[in-house]
Amino acid sequence: MPVAEGVTLDHVARETSDMSRFINFYQELFGFEETASFEIEGTNVKWLYLAGVYTMHVIQRKTKSQLSMPHSPPPIVEFADLPSARHFCFTLSNFDFFIQTLKVIYWKSRAPPVDGEKSQLA
Repeated sequence: MPVAEGVTLDHVARETSDMSRFINFYQELFGFEETASFEIEGTNVKWLYLAGVYTMHVIQRKTKSQLSMPHSPPPIVEFADLPSARHFCFTLSNFDFFIQTLKVIYWKSRAPPVDGEKSQLA
């Protein structure tokens, strides 16, 4: 029996360097609707929704011209540069239990081997 119960896909995040082209593609071919648009730390973010089926979180990728030059000091990490710009998100009905189980699995994976056996994540 799986640890997670009542699992549904909440959304998938995609990044793009051409927001207009990306959104037009999904709107024209599949009928996605833009439901929200906002900016986080200078990064454009839009939500697309396919009625009753799917939600997509679209994040504007920084182009090379927007990144710092190699000889300049390292930039402060920005929202679009974080790994969260590419993710998928689930909704769970037993979130607290799920997190506690993950902690146990993680702890077991870090435990030293017993009697010469290899420690591994189940």
